[in-house]
Amino acid sequence: MDRGSQSLHRWRREIGIALDALGVIFVVMVYLTGEATLWLHLAYISLALGSFVRTSRWSVIGRSTAVTLGLAVWYATAPNIKADDYLEIQLMYVLSLLFGFHSMRQGTLLAARPLEQARLNALRLAHADPPPARAETSRHTR
Repeated sequence: MDRGSQSLHRWRREIGIALDALGVIFVVMVYLTGEATLWLHLAYISLALGSFVRTSRWSVIGRSTAVTLGLAVWYATAPNIKADDYLEIQLMYVLSLLFGFHSMRQGTLLAARPLEQARLNALRLAHADPPPARAETSRHTR
């Protein structure tokens, strides 16, 4: 592992918690300010970034669903909401799930990389230089 990768792995939990906290803050800001456009997008951006830190399928589905339900409750109770805004929350939910599934796939591929590298190294060693042929010792050569 290179140095940047080790640093990210060490801080993975803290980064995930920070992104979750930002997502909650952004949903709360929707409730406090009544303005959904900025805060809605920021909440889903924090979900998308968090999906690359936590690559578990259920983690991504759970977080995306929780944020979407929190925003859907606000949309259902808020006055003067246009129909376009209702469609946007569903679109953002689908996009967050797609980010999550993509990151899950990337996480699986990254986890398999060391095993594949070890397999390739073993193949290289096996086919690198064949052992020297044994010299035939026979009575004819003496």
